[in-house]
Amino acid sequence: MFEMQKDPPITTTPSIAQPPQPTAPTLRCALQRAALLALVALMLLGLCVALAPDRPGVNQYLAAAAQARAVYRYDRALVWYTLAQTQAPQDARPLCGQGEIHALRQEWRLAISAWNACLAHTPQPMQAMNAWQSLGDAQQALGDNAAAQADWRQATALGSLGAERELAQQAEAAGDVSAATRYWSQLAQSPTDAAVAQTQLGYLALWKSDLADAQRHLLAAAAISPAIRAQLQSSGVLALAATPLTTAANLTRLGYALLAADLPALAIRPLLRATTLAPDQGVAHALLGWAYLQTAQNGSQAARRALAQREIMLGARLAPEVSFTQFAAGELALALGTPTPAIAFLQRGLAEDARNVALWSALGQAQLATHDYFSAEFSLQNAAQLSDDPADTITFVRYYVDHQLGLASGRALTAAVAAIHRWPGSEQLWYLLGVVNDLIGQHTGAYYAFTRAQALDPGDSGPYFYLGSYAEDEGNEVVAALDLRTTLAISPNGLHAAQARDLLAPIADIPV
Repeated sequence: MFEMQKDPPITTTPSIAQPPQPTAPTLRCALQRAALLALVALMLLGLCVALAPDRPGVNQYLAAAAQARAVYRYDRALVWYTLAQTQAPQDARPLCGQGEIHALRQEWRLAISAWNACLAHTPQPMQAMNAWQSLGDAQQALGDNAAAQADWRQATALGSLGAERELAQQAEAAGDVSAATRYWSQLAQSPTDAAVAQTQLGYLALWKSDLADAQRHLLAAAAISPAIRAQLQSSGVLALAATPLTTAANLTRLGYALLAADLPALAIRPLLRATTLAPDQGVAHALLGWAYLQTAQNGSQAARRALAQREIMLGARLAPEVSFTQFAAGELALALGTPTPAIAFLQRGLAEDARNVALWSALGQAQLATHDYFSAEFSLQNAAQLSDDPADTITFVRYYVDHQLGLASGRALTAAVAAIHRWPGSEQLWYLLGVVNDLIGQHTGAYYAFTRAQALDPGDSGPYFYLGSYAEDEGNEVVAALDLRTTLAISPNGLHAAQARDLLAPIADIPV
């Protein structure tokens, strides 16, 4: 990523025409048909339950909940689960279902309460395993890692491979090599996890300087997965496993490999040894500081950041010609809330490596922090054009949306259209194209973009909100009520929730 390149940066956006768009009437008809089909399906489902012989049973309520979930009406699913719980108070299934719905809506505390209730009602072993794992996931989302690990251990005891993966990754993040080795060794017995587990065991063996064990695990991973074999070869990790890890250069390579594998806690020890053996090697100091910065958290944050600052600044001073040392210094300055020196470091890095995506992206963020929007646009555009990851293009287009810039000049629309031509399968980019069109008053283009976004990811609440608001403006109240309720069902506390409630209030009596 940080190789020296002398090619000039890309500075222009290609002119790409807006994609063909259907007429507004065609769009309206298509939207009405889709919404009414969903409405009919839900109404028929309700009739099936209501008209069932005698009193509907718990299985009928659960089937109704499953159907409501399938069309993202999580609000109705919760109603059906509540009725199922009333019908069968000792059945764990409705409670587990409620937990799943609350998790989908990112209502973590409600999800935890529901899963605890589910576990108290003696679920079947598979249900219990999934509930413990999901409970751990919810605790992690709330930042309680200790509770999450306790729940994942319960799930692992019941056979959850997903929970065991979480425990292995948590152990690596904490630098607990013994626990990580134990968990990955168990996962290596699973056909679905063997390749990743063998790779991680290879990294752990490299950390322990056990080259024979590292080669055994890495070659096993390479034999299972051609993709992993290609990655291990291109990164030089396979070659590293055949090299004595006794010199500063090789220890620095190991530290870099561990950082590239997202194992910063494990990278610290070899990089400390490298800087001890060769205290004048700036790259090793910068990598060590980067590892400290990545592991700064909780009570250790201040101490780790102080170590990061010392090592990164030393690395930037000792090796100013290496782009990574300047990148690390720039990111450190941003983390410390000082964007002006960050800009200077990042620009020095770009002078050595003008096509580096990470440098352009970080520079754009630093320039935004100083409210230099023109320069930030230039930097984010370069990052997007140079990158082979759609995330950088999403960041670039979102710049126009978040700051509402480039609308009158057409730059925002040009960027959004170019983005979906390059990444036509990205729901986020179609959604952003819709937002840009909405901001400039091009509702026909917005209809088209939001409909495409909705087709790519029907679980995103954003397109429902915009399509519902357009339907209400046009007097299509049934379609509007359905879309706005779906918006709130998916994300009751999301970005558009307050506006959706306001728009729904005048048509709240429409029973969809």
